[in-house]
Amino acid sequence: YQDENLVSWTWLDDGAAFAGRVYPGPRRLGDAPTPSTCPATCRIVLSRQPSPMPGVPPPTPFPAPAGDAQAILLFGGSFDPPHAAHTALAAAARDALAKRLDAAVALLVVPAARSPHKADPPAADHHRVAMLDLAIAGIPRAAIWTDALDRPPPSYFADTAARASVLAGDRPVYFLIGTDQAAAFHRWHEPRAILAAATPIVIPREPITLADQLIADLDATGAWTAAGLAPW
Repeated sequence: YQDENLVSWTWLDDGAAFAGRVYPGPRRLGDAPTPSTCPATCRIVLSRQPSPMPGVPPPTPFPAPAGDAQAILLFGGSFDPPHAAHTALAAAARDALAKRLDAAVALLVVPAARSPHKADPPAADHHRVAMLDLAIAGIPRAAIWTDALDRPPPSYFADTAARASVLAGDRPVYFLIGTDQAAAFHRWHEPRAILAAATPIVIPREPITLADQLIADLDATGAWTAAGLAPW
C-alpha cells in the first residue's frame, strides 16, 4: 500500500465503519481503531479504489442479476469442474444472507483465471464458464462475473474484491469462504485489502465446523489483532 490509499473497515456488531489510511511499514493484520474509539465521522465508508495500471482493463460490468440487488455475494474459485455442492451451498448461503439483511442479494460466481494456490493449469476458460452456466441454471438472481478472466493473471482475489467494491458503489459486498480456507486466510495475497472491500460469509467445512473453533485457530496464528478477528 501507499499512504494515500483509502480503505474502509466495517464491524459486524453495530455496522460502524472507519474510513482511514494504511501506512507503509510492518503492521499486524487487522490493525485499525476499534468501534469504541472510532470518531463520529467513521460512519462514512470510502471504498478502496484500485489504481489504474497499464494493460489492466477496467472492471468487467456486473451481469444483469446484480443490477437491482441491494447487496453482492461473490463466490470465487477455479470451478474445474463445478459440482452440485458448489451451487447448493452458494445458493443456500445467499438465501440466508438475504434473509439476514432483509434485502435482495445477487450471487456472482467468479471463476479464477489461474489460482495462485494451485499448480495445475485449469481447463480452458470458455469450458469452465460453460460448465458454470449449466450449474447455476435455475438459481434465481445468480450469474457468472468474468472479471478475473478478463484481466491479466495471476488471479488474486484481493483484486477481484476491490474491483467489485468499485462497481457496487454504496452496496455492501460479501464473499463466500469455507472454514478450511478461512483458517489460512492470513496467507492469502493482501488479506487486509480483501476485508476492506468485502465481508466474509463463512461455510463450515471439516475439520473446522464451529465458529469458536475458527476464531481460536485464527487467533493462534498470531497474525490477527482483535479488530482483524471481528469480521469472522
